Amino acid sequence: MVATGLGPKREEPEPIEYAETLEPLHRERGVWDRFGLWTALAIVLVLLAYAVPLLGLLRLERFGSPGFQPF
Repeated sequence: MVATGLGPKREEPEPIEYAETLEPLHRERGVWDRFGLWTALAIVLVLLAYAVPLLGLLRLERFGSPGFQPF
């Protein structure tokens, strides 16, 4: 801690210069960059994946005997 306090001050680093682009950037979003599309697609795929097993479980016979009535 003493060396940190008594040492030389930190120099500011030189700013990083980036190269300029050769072509201008396109600001319009493509169909593959839309978050809503991917969200809707994910919901549809989840529904398709779980629909078949859930429908199979719902179609099973509930119980083989009538319900118990204590009185």
